Amino acid sequence: MFTPSVLAAQERYYGRSAGVVGAQERDPLTDEESEFIAARDSFYLATVTETGWPYVQHRGGKPGFLGVLGPNTLAFADFGGNRQMLSTGNLAANDRVALFLMDYPQRYIGIFAGSLDLSLRRRSLEASTFVRIHRSARTIELTRFDISHR
Repeated sequence: MFTPSVLAAQERYYGRSAGVVGAQERDPLTDEESEFIAARDSFYLATVTETGWPYVQHRGGKPGFLGVLGPNTLAFADFGGNRQMLSTGNLAANDRVALFLMDYPQRYIGIFAGSLDLSLRRRSLEASTFVRIHRSARTIELTRFDISHR
């Protein structure tokens, strides 16, 4: 997430850069983060259009509709929406996503980035169980993530 242009902007405006030294490309989720994710009843899903513009969509359900399947894998129940297929179309061209998980009362935000699998393949017993429970699910392979207090 800390690209050269981000680090340069930090240096220019703040006199130093705040990139994470030695950050892993794929950090496993901690127990605290897994609990935070499981407690959400909504999140925002950001995709990128084929013309390079960001698109953000709200996703919601009962707590548990977004689940942790493994140290780097999330899944969410994909309930029918307005049938515009904007996120789905964007993901067909570029599988990169960012998820913004909010805890408004605690002023806490979790930001997770990765690639989203539209194929609904069952990669594990946990994924198969999640899909069976929620009938329709999408899996997200996290490539990087950041969780922060704001």
